Amino acid sequence: MKNKVVVIGIDGGTWKVIDPLLKEGKLPHLEKIIKKGVRSSMHTTIPSQTVPAWPACYTGVNPGKLGIYHFLTDPHKDYDEGRTQTVNDLKVKTIWDYLTENNKTALSIFVPFTYPPLEINGAIVTPVRILKELGKAELMTFPPELFKELQKISGVNIEKMVEQKIKIEKMKDEFTQDNKIRVLEKMKDLYIFTIKKIREGTLYLMKKYKWDFLMVVFTPVDVLQHRFWRFMDKAHPTYDPVLADVFGKAIAEGYAEVDQAIGEILQEAGDDVNLFIVSDHGFTPVCKWFYLNSFLKSIGLLKVKDRAPYKLRMRTYRLQKILNRFKMGFIAKRLPPGVKKLGVPLPRRDKLAISEMIDWNSTRAYATSFGININLRGREPDGIVSPEEYDSLIHEIRTRLYELNDPDTGRKIISKVFTKEELYQGPYVGSAPDIQFLLSESYYMFSKSLDNATLFRDMDHNNYAINAHHINSEESSYNAIFMAYGKHIKHTGLNTTPRIVDIVPTVLYLMGLPVPDELDGRPIAEILDEEFLKANNIDYQKIHIYKEREELLLSKEEEDRMKEQLKNLGYIE
Repeated sequence: MKNKVVVIGIDGGTWKVIDPLLKEGKLPHLEKIIKKGVRSSMHTTIPSQTVPAWPACYTGVNPGKLGIYHFLTDPHKDYDEGRTQTVNDLKVKTIWDYLTENNKTALSIFVPFTYPPLEINGAIVTPVRILKELGKAELMTFPPELFKELQKISGVNIEKMVEQKIKIEKMKDEFTQDNKIRVLEKMKDLYIFTIKKIREGTLYLMKKYKWDFLMVVFTPVDVLQHRFWRFMDKAHPTYDPVLADVFGKAIAEGYAEVDQAIGEILQEAGDDVNLFIVSDHGFTPVCKWFYLNSFLKSIGLLKVKDRAPYKLRMRTYRLQKILNRFKMGFIAKRLPPGVKKLGVPLPRRDKLAISEMIDWNSTRAYATSFGININLRGREPDGIVSPEEYDSLIHEIRTRLYELNDPDTGRKIISKVFTKEELYQGPYVGSAPDIQFLLSESYYMFSKSLDNATLFRDMDHNNYAINAHHINSEESSYNAIFMAYGKHIKHTGLNTTPRIVDIVPTVLYLMGLPVPDELDGRPIAEILDEEFLKANNIDYQKIHIYKEREELLLSKEEEDRMKEQLKNLGYIE
């Protein structure tokens, strides 16, 4: 069987944005795909974020088999949640492994969580990794020599592009009313430029290789929505009509660029192709913090040490930053460039890490970046809860979460509470947080910070902060996007909602390959035409899905830089 398959990811793609643009006729290629194919919401992973969602998409298994639940490692072993992870931490095979084993040629372009690139029959281009030192970056490829080739045909100097991104990030330190438009313009231009370059690189590789499978993800859409949502959404509490005039169409511009790319990719692929368009999660506006550790403290399950939550140390700041901080930017503008950059040593109060603020000998439960853990004896570094108390404590926390109201609205904010056994299956369930939950209203975003005395606080959107997100709201978890179109796809509605783990088994089935019976997903047979279904039975086989990889430990500089990027997007604290 010779069926090509294309999977296009729109990172953070949401019907909340797509549907209005379809009505305005701004997405002609997606409109054609929907009219002739299939559209649906899709259930993603919990937590609903890049990791573990994209790995679940390209492996077909839940996090309990992936061995990965978040960007960081097992939160039970380290109260600071450990190191950042790479694809080498995956415990299972990927779609590219299965295809390589069956002598199929595959392309992977900008798919998140594919660093370092796997050695496959075909080519992999990882997303750009920005290193700690200014101006240094790494866009890794397999085969390795492909990097220089792509840089040459794209006309882009990756290091200079990354230097620009780092400079933009540094500008957030002076994110004042005076330069806000300039910073946002540079951010938007960089994200749109990156979408175009992903498209160009994809088309080049499609021509270079005689490929059977292609997966590309347009990652900048996610970041555009994180930063620019409040400028398009008049219902957002911090909608700014002045900035909306300038940036109200930034997200729409990103989607239009992706739509154009989809049209060109389809044209290059030809008629002998089956296409899937998916996202890793939905997206929602956010405007209010829910402090999860403060909640646990309020019900007597967490205790904070009786000491100041900071320590003093000397740090050198640029003179320009100091002047801007004290609203004297007008003076900085008159200074020579060399003087602006002068370093001035000042004492700084550094916040203690959350793990240093908590009295672990008196704490029974604590928040992580994506759930709640029991401080279990024999598992956590300083655990005090006995295994016999575990189930009753889980029940108590679940009950108190369901009872929780926002005093400003009087409404409950938690719609569903899960234990790890209810969400996951597999040999690595033990690494999952003990409790996770879904927020009933999308405006909330939870934090493990202990800085706030109350459980809730409005977000400050006058700085560089995010204003939309996707972590564990019902909207984001149950409304990722799914579209299908092509050679064997019929135009139909769906009675059941696809899941993100269904993509791999469906791809394997369409390509005439056996489907491992240990995968958690299933081929989405109801979208396929009758002729294909009659001619092709699903070939489930006992195929070993687990795979050992060499652990990759990042340098401290790389680790710090990656964590800084995750903090900027609200994934960790």
